Order: sequence, then C-alpha cells, then structure tokens
Amino acid sequence: MQNLKKYGRIGVCVLLVLVVFVIFELRLLEWQVFRHQEYSEDAATTGSLFVKLEATRGEILDKDGNVLAGNKTVYNVVMNALTMEKDRNPAILSALKLFKERDIEWIDRLPIEINEKGEYVFKENRDSEIKYLKSSAFLNIEEDATAAECMELLTERYRVSSYEKQDARDIISVRYNMTKTQFSLSEPYVMATGIDIESAQVISELFSQMKGVEIRVSSERYYEKGELAPHIVGSMGLISAEQYENIKAEGNVYSGDNVSGYAYNDYIGQSGIEKYFEHELRGENGKEVINLDSNGSIISTEIEKEMQSGNTVYLTLDSKLQNIANESLSRNVQAASLEHEDCVAGAVVVLDVETFGVLAASSYPGYDIGLYQNDADYYYSLIEDETRPLFNRAFDGMFTPGSVFKPLVAVAALNEEIINNTSTVECTGVYDFYNEESPSTCLGVHENLDVYGALKKSCNVFFYDVGRRLTIDTIGVYADLFSLGSKTGIEISETSGIMSGKEEYYINHGTSWVDGLTIQASIGQCDSMFSPLQLATYCATIANDGVRLRTHLLDKVTDYSGRNVIRQYEPEVMAKVEVDHNAFDIVQYSMSTVADVGGTAYSVFGDYPIKIAAKTGTAEVPQHTDNTVFIAYAPYDDPQIAVAVVIEYGKDGLYSQSVAKDIFDMYFFGTADNYGTIIEEPEKDEDDGARNPQAGDNSENPEGDTNTGDTSLTPTPTPSENPGATSDTNRREDDPEGA
Repeated sequence: MQNLKKYGRIGVCVLLVLVVFVIFELRLLEWQVFRHQEYSEDAATTGSLFVKLEATRGEILDKDGNVLAGNKTVYNVVMNALTMEKDRNPAILSALKLFKERDIEWIDRLPIEINEKGEYVFKENRDSEIKYLKSSAFLNIEEDATAAECMELLTERYRVSSYEKQDARDIISVRYNMTKTQFSLSEPYVMATGIDIESAQVISELFSQMKGVEIRVSSERYYEKGELAPHIVGSMGLISAEQYENIKAEGNVYSGDNVSGYAYNDYIGQSGIEKYFEHELRGENGKEVINLDSNGSIISTEIEKEMQSGNTVYLTLDSKLQNIANESLSRNVQAASLEHEDCVAGAVVVLDVETFGVLAASSYPGYDIGLYQNDADYYYSLIEDETRPLFNRAFDGMFTPGSVFKPLVAVAALNEEIINNTSTVECTGVYDFYNEESPSTCLGVHENLDVYGALKKSCNVFFYDVGRRLTIDTIGVYADLFSLGSKTGIEISETSGIMSGKEEYYINHGTSWVDGLTIQASIGQCDSMFSPLQLATYCATIANDGVRLRTHLLDKVTDYSGRNVIRQYEPEVMAKVEVDHNAFDIVQYSMSTVADVGGTAYSVFGDYPIKIAAKTGTAEVPQHTDNTVFIAYAPYDDPQIAVAVVIEYGKDGLYSQSVAKDIFDMYFFGTADNYGTIIEEPEKDEDDGARNPQAGDNSENPEGDTNTGDTSLTPTPTPSENPGATSDTNRREDDPEGA
C-alpha cells in the first residue's frame, strides 16, 4: 500500500511537470508562431539599437544650374515605437480620423477596400500586392482566397474585431504596411508625407492623445516647372512589390548592416533621369546608435555613421531652349490641327553638334511631372487620355522619315561610286523600272538632275534609281552607322526604330523582300520608322562629317553642394562613316540650298540671317493625314546645333519648319520674336571653302516635297516578285508608362 502511495505521488509529480512543460511549449508556440508578427513589432531591446539617418536625395539641374528636380523641407507624420503604447490601434485610429478631417492623404497600400455594398473586395490593378498578401511570406492562404477571407485573418492578427468595419479596415492597412516595412524600435513608420505646417502643429499639440505619433522634418522631391521636361527628368515612386523582390535578390535590403539599403516604404526612381541615375542621386544613409538600460530607457546616443547626401546630376538641357521647344511645338501642332483634325501630337529634339548632348527634347502633348506624382485625379486623366501625353514621342516614338532619308542615300551612293557630283538621272515624273503599267511617281517633271538638284527639289525619281543601284543591303549598312534603326546610346529609354531590310520585312510581313521595295525604302518609306532623337543624331552626324558620338543627357556629376566635380561627361565615338570627304561636302552643300530660292524650305528660311543646311520631308500614314518631318543644322559653315522635328499628321511642312526656326532664333539670338535686331548676319567665306563643292546651280524651281507629300505612290513590284508588298507605316511601340 505504501508503495502504491509512493508511486502515486511520483506519478502526480511527473504529470505536473509534464503539464508545466506542455503549457510552456504551447506558450512558446503562441509567441514564436501565432503571434510572431505582433511581438516582433512590440519587442523592446535592451543594450542598444540603431536609427537610420536618411540621406537627402541629390538634385537634377540643367546645364546652367537651374533646378529641374530639387528638394524642399516637409513635415511627415511618423509612428515611433519608442513612445507608443503597447496597443497601437487607438493611436492609429485617432491619427487617421484627424487625417480625414484635415484632408491629409495617408499611405494606404492594403489591396482591399469596401465597396458600395459594404463588402470587402480586392482593388483593381493590384495583382502583385494581392499575391504577396496571400503568399507564405504573409497570410499563407490559398491563391483563390477571397478578400473577405483575407480580412478575417488580418482582423484576428491585428485585433480589430471590436472596431467598425471601415475603421478596422483602415487600421489594418496601417498595421499591414508597418509589418511589411519592418516597423520596430529602430525603424519608425511614416504614415503620411508632406503635410502642411498647420496640420503639423495640430498633431504635435495632440501628442498626449496619440502617443507615438510624431511630426518629423524631412525633405521631399519637387519639380521646378514640372511641365518643362517631364519625360526626361522622370518620376519617383514607392517601391513596388516586384522591385522589392528584385532588391532582395540583389542583397540590397535595408538592415542594421546595410542602412543604405532599400526598405519597403522607400521611394525610388521610376523613370527618366530619376531612374537611370538612382545610384548617383540616392546618397548613403547614416546610422545613430541608441544605448538603453534594462528598462528600455535611453542612456545615450552616438552617430556611428554620418549621412551622405546624394550627388547632383547636371544635364545637357538648356531650360530656355527647352521652354521655346515646348511652346513652339504646342503652338504649331494646334495650328495644324485646325486644318487636319487628326493632328494632335509632335516632337522635337535639339543636339549640340560638338558633343551630341541633348539641348532640348519636347514631346507634345506633355504633362506636369509634379502633378503626375501628387494629384491622383490628374494622374488618371493622363492614363485615360487617348493622345497619350505620358508617351515620350521624342525618344520612343517611331515615325516614317520620308524625304529626310535622302541625304543618307546620297552619301552612300557617292561613297560607293554609284554616282559622282556630275552624274544625272532623267526625271520624267514617273519611274517604271519595276512596273511599266503602274509606275512610281515623282512630284514633278525635273528632267536631268544631279545630286545637288535632286536634294534641293527632293526628286523621288533620282533616289528611286540611285537606291535601286545601291541595293537595300548597302543602304542598311549606312543607316546603322547613322543610328537609323539602332539606338543612339542615350541614358534613358529610347526605341531602336526600324530600318527597312530583308530580315525585318520577313518578320513583319511573313514574305520575302523583293527589289521593287528598295526604291520605296530609298525615299524613306517601306517599313522604315525612326524616332526624332535618331533623326537629330543622323542630322548631327552629317554636320559632323560622318563622326557619330554617343547621344547623351549627362553633363556632369558633382557632390550635393555642386562644388566638387565627381564625373565629367567625355564624348564617345559610336561610329564613323568612313567616306570620301568630298561626299559630305556635296551633301552638306546640297542641304544648304534647300533654304535658297526654289528650295523646299525657302518660304520659312529664305531670308534667314544664318545659313542653315536642311531637308524637308513628308510621309504617308494609312487612314491619316501625312506626317511632316524636318531636319536641319546651323550654321551651315560652322555647325553648332542640329534639330529634328516631326508633326504627326500635320502634312504642311510650314509647321515643322516653324518649330525649327523658333529654336534657331532662341539659340543664336536669345529670342524667338525679334532676332534681326540682336545680331548681324555672320560673314561668309568668299569661296564658301570646302562646303561649296558645286560650281553653279543648274536646277530650276522645284515642286517642293512638303504639303503634297513625296511618297504618294508605293513602288509596285511585278506579280511574279511580290504582289502583296505593302508597308505598315503606322506601327508604334507600346507606351512605356511612368515617364
């Protein structure tokens, strides 16, 4: 009996020990698994912790130091775990109600909202965020789970079941983002940015009612004249879920060992210069160490790593020239639209011939990058605008070049000795080499023309015949050297364009190239489509005697103060058109006659005090009015700038030429209104030097290649060659949103 009692006591003791261990294990399970996120937020650190000292982002300036993207002092609403109550929800709700009263926008990234029926639904266009919410990294719920099922788990996690539905949803949104951004004693959470000073004062006064909710001074991006160059400067934005995953894969996530890494609630360059020069602009965060006692009270602080502001990026842009480009392009597109209702867009690019730096680049219609980033209604109006103002037509747009392609064919033909400066082609107004029954036509009957007259009058027949003898393969080689059909090398997004060719044609049309298409390509038609940036680069290359430099936007990088130059841009040769030097002399001189009496640009530039070299062009676009294209450089005898203008569906060359004239006026005379009173016409060499290879002008007044278009008929190959050969001249690349 005594043994039984003995063993009974032992059993009870063992059972009690087991119960204690089970309770302890269950408690550990609750702490480490079920309530891990909550206790991660609440954890108080003894010993020490650190605080990130956020670096100021570098500025973006034009070549003269004018601010394009700068920083201004702002007030942010921040949640600080060091001063918050254990139950965060009341303080969060009080702050949110104050935000609504004062119309303050707060950061809301929860992809769930309440619809008109009072039901939880997923927000539209938030697929990546919804995927993350359901993933094993967060809720670990089935992929087909509903919004309501997700909210049920979130309600339990963040203990908001006692709150009204909308209040609960909003609290969850804040707590959700706090968790994602790893809110802790050392990582405060930003609830709202850029609030007004009056609201900042109110929140500061109510600190006792919203413990842990503080006002902190920070810097915020602003854009001086946000409509000046939005596509180039680009935008900032919160890191997306996809970007954050990429950052994690690169090992550049914010942590105690990497305070300059990216946290989930950080902003990052999303497009343009802001994106391309992110590594220069971002700067390096600092680190402050806070020493605590066993009660979590602060004993001391010390700066372990100083914050280093981002570098300042100077661009090649000239703000005055950019402003004139914007205004003139807008005015001329609108004027053209009065005659052609489908004309709503255009683009212009201006290059420095010496460096190939972009002095101006305008895409119309444009937008205001500041409003784009800060006004939701404005943003959505841009997204829905059928004219696509967010699309950078200057760099990403593709347009059939028309007759501005002819100087390239002339250079190639002269260098390949297909022609010389005295060779002539008889123009009867038609070209029937490939199809006598339906010949290709010209704009007039020009009789015998040499290369000078052919470029001045823009004679199609001359270039049909010369292009046929060159072959499309040879033309393609030269096009690549001039960056037509290949990228220019500029820092931000650009299209490679399309140069007509055998491979390209087969891909686009599913049929083989025939020789009859070569004459079409020779006058800038067929599949050829280039950006205004490429056309300006091509024009600058002609002016630069065939040496093509990398087209660029960067002038230099300095430290934040602008005093110390870190990197100065050095011109980079991309290609050399190795030709007999006389070939460029002939083409350059011929382009200069385009503005002479009888030239196709005479009406605008006939009495211009500076001699220019130019080429006009139009191009047919199926089911639309013709595009009008104009390239020019000036001065002819000492090239300084090159310009390319495209008016989409504008037809009349007067409009594209007028844009170029306004730009020349501003560059050479400092105004677009009264150039003649500011500077005298430069003196000319008596014999025009090497840039006057022609002994005389044997051409008569041309019909011109503007207004009526120089591509009215497509050369038609014989039925045995390719009866279905046509060109698709209205293709565009997809709109790269976020410019």
